Amino acid sequence: MKRIILTLIVVTFGLILSAQTNPDSVEPRSNHDRFRIALSGGPGYRLGITRKDVSPDLLPYLNQTHLGFVMNVGASYYFHRRWGAGVNYKLLYSKTSLDTYMTLTNGTSGYGEISDRIQTHFIGPSVHRRFSSPIHQRTYLIQLSAGYLAFRDRTKTLHKEIFYRGHTLGLVCTISIDFRISKTLVIGVECAFLYAVLSKYTKVEGSAVTLVELEKPYLSNQSSVDLALGFRFWK
Repeated sequence: MKRIILTLIVVTFGLILSAQTNPDSVEPRSNHDRFRIALSGGPGYRLGITRKDVSPDLLPYLNQTHLGFVMNVGASYYFHRRWGAGVNYKLLYSKTSLDTYMTLTNGTSGYGEISDRIQTHFIGPSVHRRFSSPIHQRTYLIQLSAGYLAFRDRTKTLHKEIFYRGHTLGLVCTISIDFRISKTLVIGVECAFLYAVLSKYTKVEGSAVTLVELEKPYLSNQSSVDLALGFRFWK
């Protein structure tokens, strides 16, 4: 995973530097927009598979934790008509709860609420490839970003709270379309795929802190897809 991400970063930045240093390919500054700020939100879905060794009564609940809300924020600078670079932030949040009767691993049983509040934060540098329509009313973009992903899960079972947290490298590929409604204001829609896998995480239960290391095939898949709508500011 790390080698794939690093290879993509080196190749993509190499292409960008090649375009930037080629004087015949760089257009005058006034011929195209340089700055882009984007804010969008919409539904997101976690692609991790729910393990089948859990209680069948909990499977519908666990499947519900896959669906959440995503917020994307990005800022980029285009030094060339087709190429740009920037930084992206992504938050995928889901909250699920259920009132049920359960028996815990320590033998405690009873009726109560179980809940999960899951957050996935991603931030990292990005490279952009831009395609504009002939009349410049629509702009198509492909964005590739690699960076830091943090996972947080606050679980509550029978009045007991357990916190899970972990971090890893993440890779995001985004395809978006911007529809210009004024000189600087744009409405945009985007579809993104995030790839990340946790090989270890920290479990906090009361004062006890445990590091859990995972092995194949039990790695924690934090990959997700999302579809978002929002506003962009071009300048």
